[in-house]
Amino acid sequence: MPMMSRTKRLIVVAVVAASVLATTGILVFLRAPDRSGWVQVGTLSQVRAHGLEYFPVPNVFVVAPTRGRPYALSAVSPHLGENLFYCETSGWFVSLAHGEQFDLQGHYELGPAPAGMDRVALKMNGDIIDVSPARITPGLPRGASGTDPSPSGPFCQGHTIQVAPGVIQPSPQP
Repeated sequence: MPMMSRTKRLIVVAVVAASVLATTGILVFLRAPDRSGWVQVGTLSQVRAHGLEYFPVPNVFVVAPTRGRPYALSAVSPHLGENLFYCETSGWFVSLAHGEQFDLQGHYELGPAPAGMDRVALKMNGDIIDVSPARITPGLPRGASGTDPSPSGPFCQGHTIQVAPGVIQPSPQP
């Protein structure tokens, strides 16, 4: 097999690099905020199919109750800024780093966090969900009314497995 000339190799590398950059640019553009700061994250039917959905860009959970309006919660802990996960078995949000727990509405329940999860502005355009990560409403302080004192099942502590982006459950015991 003849060896590829240096010029041809450079052309191949340039084409591959341009393709990667173009694809990355398209993906960033699709999730980039518009001039007003809103980011299209998904559809209501998509979120309603699971009850909630995690969107890594812009790092929010969108919850769509069967009755009522959908809402968005920041996936950043109000304690020290670590990522939060949704625990499938308890129905609560959890920080694996420090153990704080938040109910499905984002209210503080347990752990060192000073308040509940921050709300992120959400608007609907038909079935399309847009969020504005720059428009945050701080979480309610500890002890605020309306919290859910009982999880729906076991907490996600210790060893967990990720079952979907942003969603975990306890690891099965050996």
